[in-house]
Amino acid sequence: MTYLLILGFGAIVGSFLNALLARVHSSQSMLDGRSHCMSCQGELSVIDLVPIASFVFLRGKCRQCKELIGMHYFWVEVACSLLFLLAYISVMQGWSSIEGVGSVIHPFFLLARNWFFIAILVAVFVYDFRWQLIPDRLSIPAIVVVFLTNGFLMGGGASCSILSWDCIQTLSWTNMLLAGLVGGGFFLAQFLVSKGKWIGGGDIRMGFLMGCMVGWPLVLPALFITYGVGSLVAIPLLIMRKKRGNSEIAFGTFLSGATIAVLLFSHVIIDFLSHYIFV
Repeated sequence: MTYLLILGFGAIVGSFLNALLARVHSSQSMLDGRSHCMSCQGELSVIDLVPIASFVFLRGKCRQCKELIGMHYFWVEVACSLLFLLAYISVMQGWSSIEGVGSVIHPFFLLARNWFFIAILVAVFVYDFRWQLIPDRLSIPAIVVVFLTNGFLMGGGASCSILSWDCIQTLSWTNMLLAGLVGGGFFLAQFLVSKGKWIGGGDIRMGFLMGCMVGWPLVLPALFITYGVGSLVAIPLLIMRKKRGNSEIAFGTFLSGATIAVLLFSHVIIDFLSHYIFV
């Protein structure tokens, strides 16, 4: 029953993200009227808005004009459902496997934080995938909210050595700032070297956001995963000539995906770091 409730909650969040992204892209306010069909502009009834089930029941078509509804709406709801469930499992397993972490933050708050962060990252992933852009309307407010959320929930008032085990259990203000500068600075350097040809300004802000979310030193494996997966995708596309060397690739999708992976498997990464890297 718990799993079903979490799956349902994730689907609802995914449905909200679909509406949010569509309105951000069209510069509409979330308070500007009810949800409507993008084809006929007809208002959607309650039965049309049931996540996942409505799409299946209506066979992916608008109930009024019968135009096809984009499959991405369905997959965003499914993805949020599964990611929210994985986040729950990850937090519950991680809590029992990391000695002493219970003194830092209650698992309920950590889970709520991870759900919130995943929602932000899914929004960035989808927007950049569809429109090859990470809008400042998403990234800048996200940086502020994430910085404050981590700061107050994860021990923002504490200070620690960046090479100590205590530092990867908590996220002090300096820890997040360091991680943000590492993530953002890494992409800023590429932006300056390439004169903006390799990456865009949105990737720089996304790198800073990544650092604020996962902190130091988890920003390092997040960057490694980003470029590892990005290379696995980009190189075959170049070989098959579907992308040219100067073609745009939605790099924000890899950044957000890698950050989600680190959030979900942070207890495994922290366990590795505590045994082999940090003391």
